[in-house]
Amino acid sequence: MLRKTPLQKPRQFFRQWREHLKLTQDRALERLEGWSQSKLSRVESGATIWNAYDLADLQQAYGVSDYLLLNVDPSKEGEVVDLLQLINEKNREQAIRVLKALNS
Repeated sequence: MLRKTPLQKPRQFFRQWREHLKLTQDRALERLEGWSQSKLSRVESGATIWNAYDLADLQQAYGVSDYLLLNVDPSKEGEVVDLLQLINEKNREQAIRVLKALNS
């Protein structure tokens, strides 16, 4: 007999990034065109599964990369989080080379 396993909600740190940026939901909604307070609340809590368009909206509104929104909890303060915020598409390859060199 096969058992259904519940779908795992995608991990994300949308609320943590909003709070880290010192944005209330109202202030965030000013940047999120077409979003309601209930949608933002549901997406942040995981009650609604977000899609690629939602992720792009949040990325633009918060000025934070999709990688950081999905993988880095900014409430965990520290040098690593600060350094990750500095890495962007332009300097990503250079950052990877430096980290690999440090590991050698």
